[in-house]
Amino acid sequence: MSMLVLGSHTYEILPTGGYQIDGTYVPKDVFDEASQRALREQDEMASYLKDGETPSACVARNRRDVDLALGLVQQSMAAAQLAVAALNLLVVALEEPEDQHALLVAVIAAKQTLQALTTQTPPPSHAPSSQA
Repeated sequence: MSMLVLGSHTYEILPTGGYQIDGTYVPKDVFDEASQRALREQDEMASYLKDGETPSACVARNRRDVDLALGLVQQSMAAAQLAVAALNLLVVALEEPEDQHALLVAVIAAKQTLQALTTQTPPPSHAPSSQA
C-alpha cells in the first residue's frame, strides 16, 4: 500500500485496487482522473470560501459584492454627469454676463445640483431662462 497526498486530501492505494480517501473507501473505477481533478479544484476554491460556506453561496456572495460595486460606480458616474451639467450651466451664463437673471438662475441651479450630489438626491431640473 502506498499513501499519496492530493491537495489537502490523503489517499492510499489498497491491494484490491481501490482507494482509501480521507478514511472513506472508493473503488478504483470511481476514483479516476476527473475525481482527482475535482479534489484539486475543491482545494483551490477552499481559500475563497468562508467557514461552512458552499461554493454556490460563495458565488452568490461575490455576485452581490460585484453588484454593489457596480451600483457605486453608476452613482459616481451619475454624480459626475450632474457636476458637468452644473458647470455647463455656469459656463453658458458666464458667456453673457449682462444677462444677470440667467447668471443667477445658473448659479442657483449649480448650487442645488452640487448640494444634491452630496446628499445623493436628484436635483430639480433647470434650464437657463431667457427672461430679462
